[in-house]
Amino acid sequence: MNESIRETLLKPDSNEFALMNNGITILSDETNFSERIGIVNRAQLRVLNPQIINGGQTAYTLSRVLNEDRDAAIERFSGKEVLTRIITLTPKQPDDGSGAERNRLITEISNASNHQTPVIYADKASNEPYLITLQKILFERYGLFFERKRGEFSDGVHSAYIDKSVIVDRNIFFRVFLAARGGLNRARKKRIFINHGLSEDEILSETDLEQFFDAYALFRRRVPSKSFTPTGKYRNVLARVFIATRMTDRVLSLDERLLQAEKLWLELIRQGARSRNFYSAKKIDRESGAQRVVFLEERWVGSNEFENDIKQFVEKSEIGPRIPPVRTPNEPAAD
Repeated sequence: MNESIRETLLKPDSNEFALMNNGITILSDETNFSERIGIVNRAQLRVLNPQIINGGQTAYTLSRVLNEDRDAAIERFSGKEVLTRIITLTPKQPDDGSGAERNRLITEISNASNHQTPVIYADKASNEPYLITLQKILFERYGLFFERKRGEFSDGVHSAYIDKSVIVDRNIFFRVFLAARGGLNRARKKRIFINHGLSEDEILSETDLEQFFDAYALFRRRVPSKSFTPTGKYRNVLARVFIATRMTDRVLSLDERLLQAEKLWLELIRQGARSRNFYSAKKIDRESGAQRVVFLEERWVGSNEFENDIKQFVEKSEIGPRIPPVRTPNEPAAD
């Protein structure tokens, strides 16, 4: 919920909200307005298939304020107004549908409406058809809620009908998805949601999504929920997850697989120390004053060479036939 919107709304004896808020823009397939409802100074507005294309935070904040105290709702909202624009799109050729025209209009109106209030480009890109398809697949096949738009499921979490553990942040999805494929360098890119570099076919591949689901279960087990941040790049964690997906048996529990992956990780570090000695440095022991050589693990893991090194390590040691994950339909990823 946007606190600044809430504070402006709840100011007593003031309608600053209408002046300071850009309002809500709704796209509809059909709109009807009638004053013949038998109540003086009231009318009925009927909207078919409404979609908010601008003002989502405003609408969400209003709904939260309403649900905070329904008994006081009339008093809280008294004298307050919200500018609302309803745009009805009538296709030039009804038989062909209005999908393409509707998407074009959404983009143009969103760009124009947000000229003074910047919107992150990723939020605009979230309406891409392939992402809507991905969202549907992840829910129907794995019971996961892919968050195309920031805060999309926050109302469900707040109302306790969606568990936070089954919501997949869009940035985390692409980091784990890429890491599971071995793309560890790309997985740590900034603004990964719009810079992932994947084709639609790659993202929607059934094989790759199965691989993602396995990797995501391991990732969630490896990263404590309290330390989980969508903006984190999790470089070392994703490398361990890659090892676990390729070199451990899926009949084992997640904890057993991660334990095996940790042992393999230590072996990988030992091999790296032998083959990449230019990532080593001489250090003086504070107590003894003796000089010793230390392998700079973090520098190696953050280098461009690391991805190729870990892939070679996996290829030499990868286990035999893969055993598919055992799960029931709509079973969420392990938390």
